[in-house]
Amino acid sequence: MNCSEFNSNIKSFNDGSIDDDILEEYINHYKSCSQCREELEIYYLIHKVFDGDFEQENKGMQDLNLKLSLENDIKSKEDMIYKEYKQKFLFSLAFWTGNVTAIITAMYFIFYIFL
Repeated sequence: MNCSEFNSNIKSFNDGSIDDDILEEYINHYKSCSQCREELEIYYLIHKVFDGDFEQENKGMQDLNLKLSLENDIKSKEDMIYKEYKQKFLFSLAFWTGNVTAIITAMYFIFYIFL
């Protein structure tokens, strides 16, 4: 992902509508590009303050800890990506284990009948 693509997806990232297919690339670019990281932090602050989300999340806090809020948001999205990979892997493992077991069982019965 390049900086232009990153910047064009800032709004969708902030409002949670970013496509799952590009979310991982987006987070990786965020971690590797200081300019885009700074840009996202600015827009994240604007989004949180104007939507009123920050006040609800941080009742009683005196200082504005934007960076922690953004890092927590990114961490939760990374956890979601990891969970999806894990589910896909486990499904694939179960699928192929079932297929291999069915093939071995079928071969056993074929050899048992003919031998």
